[in-house]
Amino acid sequence: MRAKRLTAQQALELWKKFYAAYGPEQMKASYGEEDPPTKIKENRRVWAFSDGDDVIGWGSSQIDLNDAEDEEAYLFVGVFPQFQGRGYHMKIVDWMAAKAKRDGAKWASMAVLKSNAAHYQRTLKHAENGPWVFAGEFWFPHPGEGYFLLPLNDEAKAMRVTYVEKQQV
Repeated sequence: MRAKRLTAQQALELWKKFYAAYGPEQMKASYGEEDPPTKIKENRRVWAFSDGDDVIGWGSSQIDLNDAEDEEAYLFVGVFPQFQGRGYHMKIVDWMAAKAKRDGAKWASMAVLKSNAAHYQRTLKHAENGPWVFAGEFWFPHPGEGYFLLPLNDEAKAMRVTYVEKQQV
């Protein structure tokens, strides 16, 4: 699997194709938006992932590399429908987390919409055994989302162990 950093124009074009592949109903359930974005959010970087000649998906990270106190990289990932079920999602997430660590992040995080029920349940199950931590749920706006954290350095990993131990009491 190869990663290529995209310009804003390339990212928006890829997202148009991604949204067209899934349709507005699924995009609303999975990403909370029926239409593809029209601009890249500040401090967000986007990569396309390919296997051979095929673009299989994308990943993006939002962290302010100019702010020494910004310790959390927000990760967003998508895999095209024809490549689902082959483990690409976790490979992209792992690559994005490693990149966030190299960029100096202490944590990587993901929010998973509860309306994307199958993905939400898989992510919960994946967090049960670590290294990701289920950090809670937000119920507004409807339908809410789960929030997941991945510790990227020794300090954050120690905090994860303490958090998990407290949850088991």
